[in-house]
Amino acid sequence: MSIKAFERSFTKPLLAKLRQEKRLQVESQIGQLIVLADINAFINVAERTLGIKIDKSIAEIALQDARIQALNLQKVFERKEGSIKFKRKFNAIIKKIPLALDIDKYELGRNIFIVTNFTSSILNIKKTILDSLQRNGAFTTEEQDQLGSQVHRGHGEQGDAISLLQVASTVSKASDTVRLKQLENSFNTFIAGGNYKVQRTQKIQELFTKYSTLVTTRGALRADYFSIVSFQEGTVNVEEGLEEKAIKSVFRRFVKQLTPKLLKMEGSSSIKDKVEKVVVDKITIKKTKSTKVKLTPKKRSVKLKSSGRVTKKNPGSKSKVSGRIKATPSKAVKAKKAKAGPSVFSLIALINQVLPEVVIKNMVFPKLQNRTGRFAHSVRVVDVRKTPKGFPSFGFTYMKQPYQVFETGLGTLPWATPEREPRRLIDQSIREVAKTMAIGRFFTRRL
Repeated sequence: MSIKAFERSFTKPLLAKLRQEKRLQVESQIGQLIVLADINAFINVAERTLGIKIDKSIAEIALQDARIQALNLQKVFERKEGSIKFKRKFNAIIKKIPLALDIDKYELGRNIFIVTNFTSSILNIKKTILDSLQRNGAFTTEEQDQLGSQVHRGHGEQGDAISLLQVASTVSKASDTVRLKQLENSFNTFIAGGNYKVQRTQKIQELFTKYSTLVTTRGALRADYFSIVSFQEGTVNVEEGLEEKAIKSVFRRFVKQLTPKLLKMEGSSSIKDKVEKVVVDKITIKKTKSTKVKLTPKKRSVKLKSSGRVTKKNPGSKSKVSGRIKATPSKAVKAKKAKAGPSVFSLIALINQVLPEVVIKNMVFPKLQNRTGRFAHSVRVVDVRKTPKGFPSFGFTYMKQPYQVFETGLGTLPWATPEREPRRLIDQSIREVAKTMAIGRFFTRRL
């Protein structure tokens, strides 16, 4: 493909997707989570811009007024009659709260609240705080207007800033043409050759894994996406806005320097291919001196001494290898049937090499859904035992804080349900990997 054709069909559409405005989509999205842990943003702005020190008792009253208003707005959202969409969104947010916030610090209905959207709810709560402070003598009406203009909504409490949503949308668009592993490898090479802030590049790198939890295949916000919102000082908001632009600028430079070579790069293998490659690389095959061996598919180049011949039927056709493989005789050769393949214990390493990728693939609604990749990459098979009947039993573990809250029997409602049970998800994934290895019957257990 020529450079011009590549730019026309790949680079320019990606840049256009990166420019698409997402702020209006976010602000109009039904269902957002507002954090009301304190009103420090209002207190700090009052002291910095107006020289007013708000009394703690007055600030506490304003915070309680805001929480009462937020709880009322949450009840309105929860009780929307005749709307399945509202109910589903409300439940989806509840399920994801433990993954997004520390549940030891935040409690739904106490200091975090699910509200409808930016315009009808968050601005309403902001006005409630300002009215309460003014009503209790913290400042005048004129000063209230000045203070209100200096307190803004945050750019993204949990890594879902507008710029990252735009990058996620662009990554989704790119996945239509190239494998994401190719794009990720190309990005890693790009940042290695430049002087970029690690915190910016890391946020982009995370999106190669979690973009699908934010946007659809067409780049629109997912139906279960929600913002986590709090109030912040205007100066901080401006600084974060500049950081957003810087992150998007890094990704824009990356896209602009892409060439048609990207389409020729070797992409990531399928799960089955990865397992087969590892098995062929790791297993030592013991056969008798006269054993005929046929390897299909060929996963690596191996030099073999053969007493037979190598022939090609036609140019361009696959080679056919036949003959006798000369192997070093050993005591095992004298056995009636030599055993082949890895021990059950060595399979642990093979399973763990591809297990996180399989877990991510299986994290679809109504199961746990992937956001950051932390849960999937924490899953590991760590030991194996034999059952009384001789079957292998694989012991696995995962990051129990905070994800054990989803385990039935140990977690609590509404998070712990059979559908979101981590043990079932991990068992399914282990069995999917093991199927490609022909392990046979086995059991799993959470350690």
